[in-house]
Amino acid sequence: MEYACSFDTLLRFEGVAPDAEGYSLLFRGAKPHALGSFFHVADAASVLGADGRSHDCPSGRIVSVEEQASFDVGARDGSVSGRLTFETDDAAVIDTTYSGVLRLARSPRELLEAGAELRGLTWLTLTFCASHSRYQWLNEHACVANGRWQGHSSSGHERGTIVASEVDVYSAR
Repeated sequence: MEYACSFDTLLRFEGVAPDAEGYSLLFRGAKPHALGSFFHVADAASVLGADGRSHDCPSGRIVSVEEQASFDVGARDGSVSGRLTFETDDAAVIDTTYSGVLRLARSPRELLEAGAELRGLTWLTLTFCASHSRYQWLNEHACVANGRWQGHSSSGHERGTIVASEVDVYSAR
């Protein structure tokens, strides 16, 4: 397993939706121009692909994010899934889907309380879908990630609260 990249996003909290089985937390990208960046590659300007060749690492920005997390009643651990769309500096589009576990510092019910801090850790698997020939090598990588969430609202977590997410991605090739 080797470090591949990291990305940072700003998510807008859309709210907690309670139902009979538990809670759903909904998020969308905060603003297209402020969603964050991706592929800050440590100590490398290229990555070895599954084909054994060295490939340039893309750089660019996140242009859209949608995420949903589901929790059983009272649980702090829930399932999370989402979709990111990246646009590289050379205008290629890379779609990424992910799923995994989100562990919150407090249960979703507690997030409705005034002053509750939205913090958590996440563990994900990622799949890249790059149609541009320059980045199709990404499609061959099996990736896992871990990350951190941080957000705060003094009046409870209402629609519009901003959550910063930082994720480190590792390639299993």
